Amino acid sequence: MLDPNSNRAEIRPNDDYSSGSRQFQADVLISTPSADECIHQIFNGSTAPFLLLREETNNNGSLKVALHTGGSASNLATNLYGTWFRLNSINDLNNGNTYLYVNGSLVWSGPNPGGTFYTKYGCYGSHTIDAKIQFKNVKQFSGGNEVTQDFSLSATPSSQTVAAGGNTSYAVTATF
Repeated sequence: MLDPNSNRAEIRPNDDYSSGSRQFQADVLISTPSADECIHQIFNGSTAPFLLLREETNNNGSLKVALHTGGSASNLATNLYGTWFRLNSINDLNNGNTYLYVNGSLVWSGPNPGGTFYTKYGCYGSHTIDAKIQFKNVKQFSGGNEVTQDFSLSATPSSQTVAAGGNTSYAVTATF
């Protein structure tokens, strides 16, 4: 964000849903400290976000959740500035819960209000100049839950022996 008159750069996949589950996944890099920038939202209905994930300047870059119904949890993850981290959110309407993961570790879970949802991500919420938040490898999955995902990975060959300083190759297959 380079313009103090604009407070958002965001992407909203066209994927409204009211049943099943959705998982959002992205690698995120926060390069420049900012003030309370929202990087991920799960909306419930056409006007209000149910869940906002905000980047904070404390603890060398941290994440906190703010809920539209009130309440928040701070310091879900810390020391995030200048390092790529994997963000996953699962909104599971089958069991009525939402889950947030950072680098594969569950950092927050709570009930969702039900209804129709959609997801957004980007950099928005304040008028901080020079906020720099990058996303790559962004994916959105349907199905799965906090225990069972809807894909598997396999490698061929299953193992190899490599001498120190050498290299090898594997063929990796993803099955959905």
